[in-house]
Amino acid sequence: MHWMFAIGWFGQGAYFGRSLLQWLRSERAGRSIVPDGFWILSILGAIALLAYATLRHDPVIILGQAVNLAIYLRNLHLASHRERPRLGPRILGLALTVLTMAHLTAMMQSLHQDHSPRMLVGWLGQFIFLTRFPLQWWSAERHAIVELPPLFWWTSLVGSILLLAYAAWRHDPVIAAGQGVGLMTYVRNISLQHRVRALASK
Repeated sequence: MHWMFAIGWFGQGAYFGRSLLQWLRSERAGRSIVPDGFWILSILGAIALLAYATLRHDPVIILGQAVNLAIYLRNLHLASHRERPRLGPRILGLALTVLTMAHLTAMMQSLHQDHSPRMLVGWLGQFIFLTRFPLQWWSAERHAIVELPPLFWWTSLVGSILLLAYAAWRHDPVIAAGQGVGLMTYVRNISLQHRVRALASK
């Protein structure tokens, strides 16, 4: 099914494009920033990879893409309508609790069927990787600023390493390529944020 992999590569291409856009804009600004185009490409990538993971019967990737798609849409809305009121802490807390419970439920059901080390690493990596956007979303709602805080990049780095191992075990070149390229972006953004903090402290 070559068309299935074409969908997956399109999704990873959109994710690569968002990372490249964010990276170039950050290098130009001399600090880590997130342009609106990042969220548009994120939405395209999530839709494609959600379809790809569904065709591959991969519950780990399906859940991650579905949750992230909702958060990408919300971030694009926040970035485009800065004057609109943000979600209240109770609503936000409830939404994050539901997301966490959905992930843990799916993880336990999947591990009950396949409790191999591969699946454990995959779900652990996806859980860590998945927390990065809820953390970013929480920050955006609280501070009314759509940005990618330092914790976002650190959770991205750790989760990506685990998902890269998971993809290698599944012999999935689409997911492996996406995580491999992402690692470079995460390391560079951590470096940029560290440099900005070092300059500010002088």
